[in-house]
Amino acid sequence: GGAFYYLREGVGSKKTTALIPKSIEDQLDHVIEALNQKFGHEWVDKGVQFLQKVLASTLPRALVTLIDVVVQAEKLGVQNKWKGWQKRHHAVSLATQ
Repeated sequence: GGAFYYLREGVGSKKTTALIPKSIEDQLDHVIEALNQKFGHEWVDKGVQFLQKVLASTLPRALVTLIDVVVQAEKLGVQNKWKGWQKRHHAVSLATQ
């Protein structure tokens, strides 16, 4: 689940993700940057998209849905400058629809 979340939210983003510790995310970002330098952004982007599709189809549907809800709540929270409890409330609202 963590890999799927990182592929959805962390790859190519300058901001830190909500669910992955910064030290781990920094290491993952370093690997992605090295791959970009070796193979180019286009190929790495295609590889990331492929991995997202594979993980989305193999992980439990409930986990994929939960990650989607967290991603949506985080994005809206950033746009609207919500506090943590507001993002959590919105995530619960999305998850119970």
